[in-house]
Amino acid sequence: MRRHSSTGLTSGWFPRALARPHRPLVRAAELAYTISDDLKQGTELLELVQAAAGAGDLGSAQALAESIPLRQVRDQALVALVPTWARPFG
Repeated sequence: MRRHSSTGLTSGWFPRALARPHRPLVRAAELAYTISDDLKQGTELLELVQAAAGAGDLGSAQALAESIPLRQVRDQALVALVPTWARPFG
């Protein structure tokens, strides 16, 4: 069954807002996974990966990146994490 959202709650600002450090990334990812268009879903998940990495939650960002179903977007997400992982700690 395909779901179509006319409310815009599963794309753009809403999932990213939920990914902020004080909100659960898991819920944001759940919302992104309801998007029926594979490429759009992957793009939203990629943005969540970047938001989580930017917030310093590298473990969750990597786990989410590895869970992206569309291979090309999954690869983009993992490559996007390389600079974050390469930064010196401290």
